[in-house]
Amino acid sequence: MKKSRLAGVIFFLVLLGVSSLEAQQVGLGVIFGEPSTGLSLKFWPGHGTSLDAALSWTTSGGETYFRIHGDVLFNRYLRMNPGAGRVAFYYGLGLRFLQRDDRVGLRFPLGLSYYFGSIPLELFVEFVPTLDLSPSTEFFPKVAAGLRIYL
Repeated sequence: MKKSRLAGVIFFLVLLGVSSLEAQQVGLGVIFGEPSTGLSLKFWPGHGTSLDAALSWTTSGGETYFRIHGDVLFNRYLRMNPGAGRVAFYYGLGLRFLQRDDRVGLRFPLGLSYYFGSIPLELFVEFVPTLDLSPSTEFFPKVAAGLRIYL
């Protein structure tokens, strides 16, 4: 169990390091969802495509366990008045790892982001159908929201 926690933390730190070296824009923030709360990272290697990752934790029955996910997202901007910010619809595909049961699954995120025009801040809300593949096959619909500040 301790090895899987360490592996999750190392994976998140590697993503953080790679993003700061290669990305054009990097957003760091928090994500709130059911049942986890954690740290969120998003970076943009190209126009319209972003990479998203989060390391979150849950306390249940006196035990704390970690979740980690990473997604490739395709962003489509909706029209907005100039200078008033932007709204983007996004969809994608990703993986998740749940440390409690060593669960591995596929994520299919769908979301909306609002990018403020005057400050480097993003607010987002997402619906994420998740299909666990190991150790058993199960389907979970997830919902999350959060914010990121761009560096």
